[in-house]
Amino acid sequence: MDENNYMSCNFDLQEGEAILPVHFVGVRPDLFKNGAEVIVEGIYMNGVFEADILQTKCASRYEGDLRDADSYNLEEVSI
Repeated sequence: MDENNYMSCNFDLQEGEAILPVHFVGVRPDLFKNGAEVIVEGIYMNGVFEADILQTKCASRYEGDLRDADSYNLEEVSI
């Protein structure tokens, strides 16, 4: 593993007025930067989403809305 691409970071995901603090430790995605659209997987714990997977969303790689996919599962999180 290239240690130059390994990172520990805290950032906020925002949609409209909703803000979700995220903590991630792992390999930095190639397109990860301020303002990038991301996909995170992990658990919500003690007021922070602990992401164990972080992917950047690239519009050219994704077509349509993820919510249209058969496997889409929305879980509402209460803070």
